[in-house]
Amino acid sequence: MNEKNPLLGEFNAAYNTPPYDAILDEHYLPAFEVAMKEHRAEVQTILENPATPTFDNTIKALESSGNNLTKIENAFFVVYGANQNDKLQATAKEIIPKLTEHGNNISLNDTLFKRIKYVADHFNPDEHIAEEVTLVDKYYEDFVRSGAELSEDKKDKIREIDKQLASLSLEFDEHILNENKSHYIVCEKSDLDGLPKDIIQAAADKAEQKDHPGKYVFTIQRSSLYPFLTYSSRRDLREKLYRGYIMKGDNNDENDNKDIVLKTAKLRLEKAKLFDYENYAQYQLANKMAKTPESVYALLNELWKPALSIAKQEAKELQELIDEDHGDFKLASWDWWYYTGKLRQKKFNYSDEDIKPYFELNRVRDGAFEIV
Repeated sequence: MNEKNPLLGEFNAAYNTPPYDAILDEHYLPAFEVAMKEHRAEVQTILENPATPTFDNTIKALESSGNNLTKIENAFFVVYGANQNDKLQATAKEIIPKLTEHGNNISLNDTLFKRIKYVADHFNPDEHIAEEVTLVDKYYEDFVRSGAELSEDKKDKIREIDKQLASLSLEFDEHILNENKSHYIVCEKSDLDGLPKDIIQAAADKAEQKDHPGKYVFTIQRSSLYPFLTYSSRRDLREKLYRGYIMKGDNNDENDNKDIVLKTAKLRLEKAKLFDYENYAQYQLANKMAKTPESVYALLNELWKPALSIAKQEAKELQELIDEDHGDFKLASWDWWYYTGKLRQKKFNYSDEDIKPYFELNRVRDGAFEIV
């Protein structure tokens, strides 16, 4: 199986990118299993080393371990995030809890942490380059923040919380995928006023995929949503598509995510308190540049006032355009793209061709892996 699995060989493409043309959905799970087994063996070698812990036999060895696992994770989650299907979802449901447990088995390993701590306590920065100093600090801090210094009962609680969070994250993503699949509008030819020919053709192709031949389908995927909001003169359809986008996971149905968000927030708070933080924001920011939630809010508030002032001025100009068009309505969020395009044309003689590369970029970014 290993010889036939392209994920378990060298990536010889440009920039060591995965050979996606040869990778099948069924390759991921066995590749993960092999790579985790390899990683466990590499870590075990570090644990069983009888020599006094040093930078080379502990930190460097740990940094060099798990390369195949990292490579496979990167390959899988790029595809999983962009082109999910039933097979990939099943793989994620099986492998993400295992990856969570695998990571915790390493970061909560008492013997391994003692080796890392010994190196950190006896480390002379003057004898090492800056990157090595940073690496020692990083591993020590990461292990502490993962719970290595907690009591055994708290470590067990960390494991249980992380397991639940992984499960909730999977469920959340599955709901969003279902929403992306189910929320779209089906248009007639008479509904296409203002839309460029290439956008219309893409909608016709999507309609064929969704069994609406002869119609035009616009989805809440960015490569379809953004052009429609920008060019369509049909305000009622802009609103319908826009609401489908912003209400993802908030429709009080089987794909509703509100309960998942609440459970996630409670678990994160519980985890933060295990580390003696008052809330999860404090825990998350403690090793970031901002350090505290108060610093984050200070920066956001510093940006908010000038940004709000500019937004209000833009809204005023857009409302003036609406009034000039004899539109008997107040500017709403689903109007913003459409009338911003008109405002650009008015101010800068902005053409459809000028904005086309932006939509092409979106099509490459998420249209190439469009969820059907």
